[in-house]
Amino acid sequence: MRAGLVLKAITVFAFLCVSSTTISAQRPFAGTWKMDVTRSKWASGIGIKELTLTFEAVGDKWKQVGTGTYSDGSPLIHNYVMAWDGKDHPMNGKPPGWTLAVAQVDDYTQNVTVKQDGKVVDSGRVLISKDGKTMTITHQDPDTIEVFEKQSVR
Repeated sequence: MRAGLVLKAITVFAFLCVSSTTISAQRPFAGTWKMDVTRSKWASGIGIKELTLTFEAVGDKWKQVGTGTYSDGSPLIHNYVMAWDGKDHPMNGKPPGWTLAVAQVDDYTQNVTVKQDGKVVDSGRVLISKDGKTMTITHQDPDTIEVFEKQSVR
């Protein structure tokens, strides 16, 4: 049960960590991203089969929409509008006590921490490549890495 909640927290972590505190700094994150499952890996036995994330600015917040499928076939659906200021914030759709904090390092990098009841259950870094085409999310467990490719505007 706990492993399942941590995996879902990691998934939410992937959705939510691609946000920032200022619109200008967030531009590299904006748009639609598709997970490259061949380049992604998960420490636990349950991973993600497919995932598409879309991010758009809504005032000083970001709207994140994610749709996909976990490797066990269950649906993966998240919709959030959240602001980021480096402080712990409750995670929508999670049991009480789950929080997320995002700290902007630079225009292309963020540090993210996920907590359950004040205890860190995951932390990592989100990095957008300088060409803006690849987003890589690393976690405190080095065996969990998520890689996304930015989709072209058609």
